[in-house]
Order: sequence, then C-alpha cells, then structure tokens
Amino acid sequence: MSGLAATSLGLMRGGRRVLDGVSASLVPGCVTAILGPNGAGKSSLLLALAGLLPTESGAVLLDGRPLGAISARERGRRIGYLAQAAEVYWDLTVEAVVTLGRLPHRGAFAGLSDADRQAVARAMALTDVARFAARPVKQLSGGERARVLLARLVAGEPEVVLADEPLANLDPAHQADSVALFRALADAGAAVVLVLHDLAVAARVADRVLLLADGQVVAEGAPEAVLVPEILARVYGVAVQVLTGPDGERLLVPGGRVG
Repeated sequence: MSGLAATSLGLMRGGRRVLDGVSASLVPGCVTAILGPNGAGKSSLLLALAGLLPTESGAVLLDGRPLGAISARERGRRIGYLAQAAEVYWDLTVEAVVTLGRLPHRGAFAGLSDADRQAVARAMALTDVARFAARPVKQLSGGERARVLLARLVAGEPEVVLADEPLANLDPAHQADSVALFRALADAGAAVVLVLHDLAVAARVADRVLLLADGQVVAEGAPEAVLVPEILARVYGVAVQVLTGPDGERLLVPGGRVG
C-alpha cells in the first residue's frame, strides 16, 4: 500500500496501555486529523508512526515496508516529524535551524546544493520567517520559534508530514497560514497527519479523522461522519453543536458537559 500505515499497534507507557490495537492508513494527498481527549494516545501514536517510539505489537509500514527495515537516512528524507512544544537548544540563527531540515538529503560533510538553498528559502517564505533569517532563534517568541521549526520540517520536503499540535502557539493569522500550508502540502502529494485539539479546525482542514479514546480507535472516516454530536459527546463528555456557516462550512461549537 502506498503511504504510511499502522496495523494493530500496541504500547504500554508508565504502566498504562496507551495504544491498544490501533490501525490506520495515511495516504498521499490526504490530511488526516488525529483527535481525542487528553491521554487518548495521540502523541504516542504519532511517535510510533515516525519510528521514534518502538511498539510492543503491530507494525508501521511505509509503502508496504516495515519501518524498522528502512535506514534512518531514508526515513529522515521521507518522513518529517514536528514534536509538540519542540524547542531549540542551540544558539543558531533562524536560517541555520531551517537548514537542518536538509541534512537527510546531503552526504557526509557535503556543502549545501542549489536545491538545498532553494528548499530552505521556500520553507522560510511559506512560514513567514524569512524576514528574521539572520536572528538567533532563542531571541524569538514562542510562536515565532514554532514557525521556524515548521519551516525546518517543510525544508526537508518529506513525503509524510507528522505534526503534533502544530497550531498551539500561533496567533490566529499564522494558524490560518499554517492550515493553508498543510493543505497545500497534501495537495502536492504528501500524506499529512496532524494531532489537533480544535474540532473546528479539524472539520475544516481534514479529509479524514481518526478519533482516539483510551488508546483505541473510536471512529475513523470523513469529518462529517465522525465529528457528529453523538460520537463527540461519548468521547469528550460535552455537548457539541454542529452549525452551518454563511459559506456552507460546518462549524462545531462545544457546549457544557453531558451525563
């Protein structure tokens, strides 16, 4: 199967089962939103899909090949992972941090190619960080650093994009820009997987939704089939109204607790 797939993943962390028989198909050209309440297993699933967290059972396959059988260099070229609340611990400029995204594409001790420079410049432009390319990244705000790390991911031109809460530290304008960027990456052929908390954003950007609770898949499918009041009330314990905006867009409005 083309793309990234998980089959029956099982995982214990801290004495608790965080993944329990989770399967998912993440195909090129599609934005998949992983949703669920706190502790549902969303971040653990993303780490497993990136090959950064070994599971006790099941398998992760990239184009039908077990992830463990693929070299770290090839995985680095093909899979881009953006951690939740990721930090930069080195005193580097913005451009230097973004350039790190090209490492899997370069030979040992090789300098930057024209393709590398073009990818870095394009990534900085797409994430609105080019204007402070020469500034040390530690001098930036949290939201600005988040965009720099997104630019680093984009610069790597991965086939699979895995992003954990990529909108959390962004202001509304840059949230909208990032949503549009993820949509554009999928339209260009990438398999894009986003862990999100905002149901309204998921309804707007996702082609498919994977809804988790207690380490299991509760529902999977198109947003209009999964993000419905009955399912959301059962998973989140709150009433959710589904409204229609003036442009026909589905709007999800969480309310009070149920039960």
